[in-house]
Amino acid sequence: MNFVAQTCVCRLELQTFGIDVISVVPGAVKTNLATTSAARYERMPEWRLYKPFNDVIRSRATLSHTVNATTAEEFAKKTVDVVLKKNPPAWFTYGQYSTVSAILYHLPLSIRDFILSKAMKC
Repeated sequence: MNFVAQTCVCRLELQTFGIDVISVVPGAVKTNLATTSAARYERMPEWRLYKPFNDVIRSRATLSHTVNATTAEEFAKKTVDVVLKKNPPAWFTYGQYSTVSAILYHLPLSIRDFILSKAMKC
């Protein structure tokens, strides 16, 4: 079962108890995750199997960390504001490329995979 299906099931089952379940889907948010991941990657022993993909792995780690990426602080504030509403939405997305991500989600899988593979240079 995928994330969206799990969230929908939880939302429907828990609304009876007054519990809101919200899908929070971030766009490009600049965090320390890419830096931390890159540092850990550098400390790993050489993986011959992945050596040909070294550049792709590195570029993917920083794909969403563009100059215009939403700051983690801004994303957190917006998310908290929405989640704490009296009647929060079932779905919340925010950040650079979040609209594109929402559109991609509704495309057929083959088209989505094609677009993402081009964006990630896979």
